Amino acid sequence: MGSHAMSQSVSGVSVVDSNLSSLGSVSMPYYQDNGGAETDYNLLNSSISGVKWKNYYAPGSSALLSFFGDNRTRLENLSLLNNSLHLSNSVTYTEDTLVTKEAVPVIGNAFQFYGDGLNTISENAVQGYTVQAYTDNGEIQNDCIFNSSGNPIYNYYQNRTAGTTRNNSVDLLLSSPQLTPMPCPSGYLGSLSFAIHADAQDPDSLKTMMYGTNDIIEPEDSTQGYIGHELMCTWSAFAASSGGAGVGFDNVSFKATLDDMYAHGFEIVPHNVIGWAGEGNPTRDTTGYYLPWYASNYTSRNWIDHGLNGGNRNTGLKSLGLDKDSSQYYIGDLLREHEVQYAWAYQDQYGSPERGLSTSRIQSLGLPYDIVWTNTNFTWDDGTPMYEWTSTWAPDKTALNYFNNTALQNMIDSYGVCFWHDYTAYNGEAFEDYYYYKDNHTINEAYDNLLLNMSEQKKAGRLWNPTVSQYIDYWRAACNVECKCTGQDTYTLINHNSETVSGYAMRVTGSYSVKLDGNDLDTKMNGNDTVFWMNLSPGTHLLTIVRA
Repeated sequence: MGSHAMSQSVSGVSVVDSNLSSLGSVSMPYYQDNGGAETDYNLLNSSISGVKWKNYYAPGSSALLSFFGDNRTRLENLSLLNNSLHLSNSVTYTEDTLVTKEAVPVIGNAFQFYGDGLNTISENAVQGYTVQAYTDNGEIQNDCIFNSSGNPIYNYYQNRTAGTTRNNSVDLLLSSPQLTPMPCPSGYLGSLSFAIHADAQDPDSLKTMMYGTNDIIEPEDSTQGYIGHELMCTWSAFAASSGGAGVGFDNVSFKATLDDMYAHGFEIVPHNVIGWAGEGNPTRDTTGYYLPWYASNYTSRNWIDHGLNGGNRNTGLKSLGLDKDSSQYYIGDLLREHEVQYAWAYQDQYGSPERGLSTSRIQSLGLPYDIVWTNTNFTWDDGTPMYEWTSTWAPDKTALNYFNNTALQNMIDSYGVCFWHDYTAYNGEAFEDYYYYKDNHTINEAYDNLLLNMSEQKKAGRLWNPTVSQYIDYWRAACNVECKCTGQDTYTLINHNSETVSGYAMRVTGSYSVKLDGNDLDTKMNGNDTVFWMNLSPGTHLLTIVRA
């Protein structure tokens, strides 16, 4: 998308685009004296310098080529910048000469030199691609090339006298701006998804985190907590109560709050199915019994896994849960049966003020490759892979230092994505009086202010707050969109999905207006970047940008 490189051959230098298609070349020229036969130059020597990747030189590279003919020598200089190709040449004559030039057919596009002038390349509907040369038989020579706007640039020369040198140069705008996929849709700049673990929850702690207090009659009256601030979460819960490990669906008050969370758009998922994760516990039978509860109550598609707990072997996916040879613990077929598509990878990127909130190690290159991936060690029975995701974790009672308003602002401005692993309804000593006050069951004001800021950023259209599954759904769809630069400031977008990608978003540095198939798109500025988005239907589309 708008990037170019140089490559060297035995006869010259070519410029290629990001699809490695040749945009043109400077190769061994030829000439014809008045009344004489066509004569080739010979390439004496060439050199090219710059950053090289495989067989290509990056922008910032330059090339020098030296040619020799019967009565003249020629020197070519090329320099490739991010947005232009600079071409210059000089011809020194060893004899007095007159030159006749005629249109010369070539194959494809080329920057060809004929005699001592840079000649234009144009497409003729009848004859195909032709190098157009203009001359008055040596009295005044006129060389021409069309610039990026389609306007001709002329270079004039007088008679060719022995010992004289003639120079000419031109800059070609080759590069259309780089388009970069946004990590989230619909004009949002950054994304934060809560991935809350089920450990040690009880009815009071859960209600406090949802509404700001457990003493609330009508949940819709809440003005604090996750629901009060209209935030969504991926929230795990146990199906069955497990003593101090946490209550489950069998607790009526707890289940009522989960139902209200689900009605507000929360994703309710298993954190395994029971709190106990000892040796051999839970078993495949236990998981098979409780897993349908999640599917029937909350259409769960995700799994936050206890995993390998203190060396124990259980149905945790990082233990034996995906080992088909372990008949006692294998649950891959059960997950498939109940349409669980995604699972926590039992991995965290540890938070710190220095690295910020973003789960991704790459914040500026578009769709993050290191948040979601396919498990190469496991595929479903139909051959499709399982998708796993990683999270960001701040050690006990340090989250408010890391996940603060300034850090959130920086993450949004730099297009970051965060899956926040936490235990905000934990009722034990590890988090006592940190996220909420246990004696009167009210939310910590500092934490509630952080949730309030997230809510305001969300309403301002800056922060996306999807569930983890919603984010991965978008990520998978966006990864299946192809973008090609197919002309100056024109691009081809191909949606290889079978369905429309809602809010598919990209960005470009600079101020631009953007059209898709001739229709204006929504845009917004973030610093020097224009962010734009669209509902991209399946198939091929034309996208154009115009500098504002």
